[in-house]
Amino acid sequence: MSAQNPQRVLLEWVIPTVPNVTHSTFFDATTDEQHSDNADITEHQVETGFNATDHIRPTPKRLTLTGVVTNTPISIPAGQQEIGGSVQKQTASANGQNFDYLALQFDSEFDRVKVVHDELADAIGTGALFTVTTTLAKYENMACENESIPRSAALGNTLQVTLSFKQLRIVSTSSVETPPSEEKTPKKNGKKAGKKVTKPKKLQSLAKSAGKALFQ
Repeated sequence: MSAQNPQRVLLEWVIPTVPNVTHSTFFDATTDEQHSDNADITEHQVETGFNATDHIRPTPKRLTLTGVVTNTPISIPAGQQEIGGSVQKQTASANGQNFDYLALQFDSEFDRVKVVHDELADAIGTGALFTVTTTLAKYENMACENESIPRSAALGNTLQVTLSFKQLRIVSTSSVETPPSEEKTPKKNGKKAGKKVTKPKKLQSLAKSAGKALFQ
């Protein structure tokens, strides 16, 4: 799909070493999105009345985006509000003709292309997890497994970047104390075997010491 609104795709991430700071940015435009939901399905025969969840296992979600970042967005992007700027009329030439367009002019010298490139490289290099919001869905806990940036004379100073994400499944675990184990005592003189409760070592030591003290 194609998204021309610069606020259609929002990228947010947290650097693991600085967990209290959330970084974010918008693409000026998103030229392509690929949303993938897949599942592993058994190749073996199954019985009638089978439980589908036993034979169909969803795999992590995947998302691939191609976005464009320039130094002349049409609004102040997320993450750069402190720079400040205003939308002004610009003039450009193409095929021998001049045309006017509106674009943001930052209040101070600011290379947004390089800043966004460096921020994304730092996030991917430190293993940051992304939250990606598109017009179709919001994806959380997304790890970027590939970043591709072509450079050419036609692109000029524009940053065109393709990001491939794979969702990381996060689960929580807990631990509990197990009860004392029971051991069967061997059968003696035709008597039935009984159950012997094994006390924790520390409690056995205390009981043994108390018994000795009584008979001293």
